[in-house]
Amino acid sequence: MIANNDKPAVLSTPVHQKASKSTQAKGQLAAYANPQKRKDEAEAFEKGMLSKHADAS
Repeated sequence: MIANNDKPAVLSTPVHQKASKSTQAKGQLAAYANPQKRKDEAEAFEKGMLSKHADAS
């Protein structure tokens, strides 16, 4: 226990555990992925920033 301003405080440390294959979400929706949408995502951020900030002056 750690005292902070004469009041008790608890110091905790998170414990990370590796998820098992049955509980991992990564890749579960890969069968539904659209390759064309993935290509469009590569340019989406840039297009969004340009449209948002083009008339900012």
